[in-house]
Amino acid sequence: MKKLLLVGAFLVVASSAFAGFEVKGGTYFNGSGEIKNLSGSPFNLDAGYTARGEFYTAEEGFAVGFGAAYQTIGKYDISGSKYSNIKEAIPVYLSARYSTTGYGSWIPYIKGNVGYSFYTKGSDLNATDLVKPGLYYGGGIGANINNFLVEVNYEVSNGQIKSLGTTYDSSITRIGVEIGYNFSGM
Repeated sequence: MKKLLLVGAFLVVASSAFAGFEVKGGTYFNGSGEIKNLSGSPFNLDAGYTARGEFYTAEEGFAVGFGAAYQTIGKYDISGSKYSNIKEAIPVYLSARYSTTGYGSWIPYIKGNVGYSFYTKGSDLNATDLVKPGLYYGGGIGANINNFLVEVNYEVSNGQIKSLGTTYDSSITRIGVEIGYNFSGM
């Protein structure tokens, strides 16, 4: 919770240099993960949800910005059993977006994100186990339709799980759909 409050405070303070603000929410319908050196890996993830806030420069065409998201991580299935080592991901990232000229009332765009993803432990880890943050990156396509946003994203969150003295590299990949609102008018 402290990390989420810290991210929120950072976004509020840093937003003074940016004119556009977007809020989005959605779900990922196709997720997979891999924990290296773990039997049964790679694996499929149950559905999860995303809430996201992003700030962009008000420039048309090419815009830069930053954002943060709160993502639930669905349980995964290994050999018929469900596990939850990572419960939530909180990526903080820089973003770049290119929007083309509009087609009537909608403006298509393409975007890319790169940053760092923080995690919270799931119920299947012991109190002494650790979940370490790692590289986050992703990309997506979307459209602004009268300030309402529709977006399809591909995202990868990397990190490490340290359990019983062994460190496992983990990678979570998601494809999801989000809807939202642009408060700047793009």
